[in-house]
Amino acid sequence: MCVSAKRTMNATTRLPSLARHFGASVVIANLSPAGWELVDDVALVLSELANLAMSTPATSRVIVSVLIHIDEIELSVRATAPGSSADAVQVDDITTQLLTDATVAWGLRDADDGYEAWARLACDAEYALGVACDRRTATSGGINKSRDLRS
Repeated sequence: MCVSAKRTMNATTRLPSLARHFGASVVIANLSPAGWELVDDVALVLSELANLAMSTPATSRVIVSVLIHIDEIELSVRATAPGSSADAVQVDDITTQLLTDATVAWGLRDADDGYEAWARLACDAEYALGVACDRRTATSGGINKSRDLRS
C-alpha cells in the first residue's frame, strides 16, 4: 500500500506552519535522500492549501493528508466547515500562480462536512523505491469530479 499520513489540526494562525512541518516530515521519512528536494514544494503547497482551507470563518478544524505514490504525492487540507462550499472559496492570483507552478494539478472540492483544498505533485519513481505502492503493478483510473483550478 502507498504511504498515507493524516493529522487533525485546529484552524488557527499556526496551521500553515504546522501543515508544512507535517508534510516535510512525511516526505523525509519515506523518500530516499535524493527525493528530499521535494520537501520545499510540499511545504509551500501545504501552506497554500492550509490558507485556502481557513478562508471561511466557519472552519474550526482541518485534516491534513499526505499520500505518497511511486509517481506522485497527493496533498490535501480538508476544512471542517459545516454549511461551507468549495465554490465560496476565493483564490487570489498569487496563490493560483504558486499552485499552478508547483503542482501537476490542484483544486477545491466539496466534502461531507465542508470542503477540501487538494494538490498533486510529480514524484520521480527513483525517489520512492521504498514505497510499496499499488501503482507498481497496476494503473490507476477513475473520474475526478472535483474542480481543477489549474489553467
